[in-house]
Amino acid sequence: MPVRWSLVAAAWLPLVPLAVANGLLRESLLEPVLGPAVALPASGALLALLVTGYAWLVVPALLRDRPRACRGAGTLWLGLTLAFELLFGRYVLGRSWSEILAVFDVSAGNLMVL
Repeated sequence: MPVRWSLVAAAWLPLVPLAVANGLLRESLLEPVLGPAVALPASGALLALLVTGYAWLVVPALLRDRPRACRGAGTLWLGLTLAFELLFGRYVLGRSWSEILAVFDVSAGNLMVL
């Protein structure tokens, strides 16, 4: 059975509200309690764990343990995530490119690259 890439792409969609909820949690709870310097990497690590857990549950059902298809799905999800981060930040939130690219700055405590 061939891979249905439209389903793989659709399976990425729940990650958007998950990431938004993670950001809201960071801003409303973690930053006031832990401070921004600790909250940002903690939030990044939490989101990485949540995305990994979600992928662990969803990907086998979609791809039936086909390693090449799994790499393709990972590449597709990475592309969708980068496109969303860049385009949403720029055209919906109105942020500058330097503000958007700052989310990839690990030295500032941001773990988006995970």
